[in-house]
Amino acid sequence: MFVSVIFPAYNEAESIGEVVEGARKVLSNVSHRRNLGKTVDIETGLKVSKGDAIFLIDADLQYSPEDIPKFLKMIEEGYDVVNGWRRHRGGFESFICRSPP
Repeated sequence: MFVSVIFPAYNEAESIGEVVEGARKVLSNVSHRRNLGKTVDIETGLKVSKGDAIFLIDADLQYSPEDIPKFLKMIEEGYDVVNGWRRHRGGFESFICRSPP
């Protein structure tokens, strides 16, 4: 499965350091000439994404890219939508739903 990951960022390269460097080695980097806001960043990312699965992760790493394999496993098990959010600072909880009725 080909995966696209969107990291909308503005002046946050230092906060994600090695992740940004690693992503540049294997992924396309799309940027705007000026700050157009997070919504436009996400829209642009979705337009250029080619993945079978698309992940949106804030550049401040509020959500961990390390959780992507967990979500991919659920998608491969047949889930149509996998969504996650942080409940506590110490952990990541996920919400999972199957096809809408």
